[in-house]
Amino acid sequence: MGFNSQNENFLVGLKKDDAIVQIGTFSKGMKTNEKDSLIQSIIKNEKRRENGNILIEPGICVKLFFKTIKENELINPIFNSFQLEISWENCTWDRLIIDNTLVEGGMKLTHSKKTLWKTPYINKEGFLSYLIQVSSYMLPFLERRTLTTIRYPHGIPGDFFYQKNCPDYAPSSILTKSVEGINYIVCNELSTLLWLGNQLAIEYHIPFQTIDSLKPSEIMFN
Repeated sequence: MGFNSQNENFLVGLKKDDAIVQIGTFSKGMKTNEKDSLIQSIIKNEKRRENGNILIEPGICVKLFFKTIKENELINPIFNSFQLEISWENCTWDRLIIDNTLVEGGMKLTHSKKTLWKTPYINKEGFLSYLIQVSSYMLPFLERRTLTTIRYPHGIPGDFFYQKNCPDYAPSSILTKSVEGINYIVCNELSTLLWLGNQLAIEYHIPFQTIDSLKPSEIMFN
């Protein structure tokens, strides 16, 4: 994104929705020749200056190590390497969230750019990023309950189908519960939620009782 000539920090940005947003700065980890080369490239491609920052159009991708993400900013980022083979358009906020979420057994994201909603535009990568960010709110409601999902294989609007039985190709780590001949998925873990999201399970329906009881544990008045 640019370079601050006063404190000699490089500005880091990512694509978020339709904008480029700054997510931090770094100065550590670079060899002298790498630093000099990057500064020269930024100066050569300068678009404007603001508050001591030399700003450029997005184009140079780098790999950074960092401690954590806090309030949409990288904490203690350190340069690792240039990633010249990667297009800046693939360096998105959603990809950052997904790549830095650790789940048991790893996470496989397929067809990440598949469009799920046209207006507003949301692709599968954005949907899984959303599931990660709201998982702490969703999982307590899903925990230890048989799950019925509605899957939209071609996005919304489009054809859909209800899924109650856990498919044969599901990972062995996914918890299931057999009820009246149906082998339901029980979504206790983030890894299960993300696997379902990758299968384009958009709607999640649960009963009022847990798998430990035949009686409801709550009641709703509509």
